[in-house]
Amino acid sequence: MRGLQITMNRVKAILGVLLFTLGLLLGIALASVAVLGDLEAALFDTSAAQGERLGSLSCPVLITRGEQGIISATFKNPGPVPEDRAVRIRVSARHVILMREEAAQVPLPPGASQRLSWPVDANDAAYGGLLILARVSTLRQSAYLPAQTSSCGIFVVDLPLVSGTAIVAVWLLLSLAGMVGGGWLRLAAKPRRPGWALGAVLIGLVAIGIVVSLWGLWLLGVLVLALIVLLLSAVFAQAMLAD
Repeated sequence: MRGLQITMNRVKAILGVLLFTLGLLLGIALASVAVLGDLEAALFDTSAAQGERLGSLSCPVLITRGEQGIISATFKNPGPVPEDRAVRIRVSARHVILMREEAAQVPLPPGASQRLSWPVDANDAAYGGLLILARVSTLRQSAYLPAQTSSCGIFVVDLPLVSGTAIVAVWLLLSLAGMVGGGWLRLAAKPRRPGWALGAVLIGLVAIGIVVSLWGLWLLGVLVLALIVLLLSAVFAQAMLAD
């Protein structure tokens, strides 16, 4: 019985390590995809990259080849007088230096806000149909309405019968399930084994990286991913020296 218990614990430990590693890699990959798209988009239409960050910009991370994605942003008028907010969006037109443009004058009473949306699809994608680049910007109109701008990148994938949102949701769930489930199996097999604190730190960092990347904070996402790589490199180096 004791031998069987030891064997079962070894199986649990190995399975836990495999699941944790798979979940960790999936999480790093998801954060990297979100960061890479927005990082590339930050270099798009730099002539309009002036002003404060437009934090309300929302874009999907992925869309499928036959799907229509929606880019949206909210515009507010915190001032005491009515304003017509000048809004412009530029989207790649199958090339990084070619673009289509839409402009609008958004009437905003004092204290009001309005959300605008723009559809995009695979026909807009640059880099051989791989990545849609977009930038939304506004002009400075008063002390209450400064110039604002933000950009985003949307990857196009060839998967039928599913949406990009569903792909990201399943990707995220598999990552979290792998890390948490694998960590639990590892602890259940060898509860006194050191390393659980490192696993918890990695789970936290990957979760933070995913959140900030999906939120569009690509610079912070790059920093978190770099920290994860440095931590993993240190662990690998320590293991090599121990051997």
